[in-house]
Amino acid sequence: TTVTLTVKDNDGLEGTDTVDITVVGNQSPLADAGNDQTVGDGDDDGSAEVTLDGSGSSDPDGSIVGYAWKKGATILGTGALLTVDLPLGNHTATLTVTDNGGATDENTVLISVIANQAPVADAGENQSLSDADDSGEETVTLDGSNSFDPDGDRKSTRLNSSHQIISYAV
Repeated sequence: TTVTLTVKDNDGLEGTDTVDITVVGNQSPLADAGNDQTVGDGDDDGSAEVTLDGSGSSDPDGSIVGYAWKKGATILGTGALLTVDLPLGNHTATLTVTDNGGATDENTVLISVIANQAPVADAGENQSLSDADDSGEETVTLDGSNSFDPDGDRKSTRLNSSHQIISYAV
């Protein structure tokens, strides 16, 4: 729609200007189901607790009033954050967000639930020492910082020597 403004002065002179007005409907929200996840089954029960996070979703011209999570046809729950228990395997969760104008958008997240795996221990390089003072004792620095757990559930690190614990960290 175009609107024209006309202004006249006391001498009868006039000036005009026009303005185009465009009415834009509701813009759709933008769903963001979060980053893909790999989660380990830390207690070997065949499943893992997973937090679905849609808090990165937005609406350019209003607000999001609803979050719905599904896995296939199964409704998992509602809310920007949702914690669910998923069995071992690969899963796709779909987030549908609804804005205050009734528009919707969807986004998916891939979740891999993997079986518990043994950690990988790395005690560092082999070392050769000389007993410089013939005391039978020397200070040694050991480094296990390159050890890791592929499924992320490592609980502790322990160094042993001749069955005697020489260091312990949680």
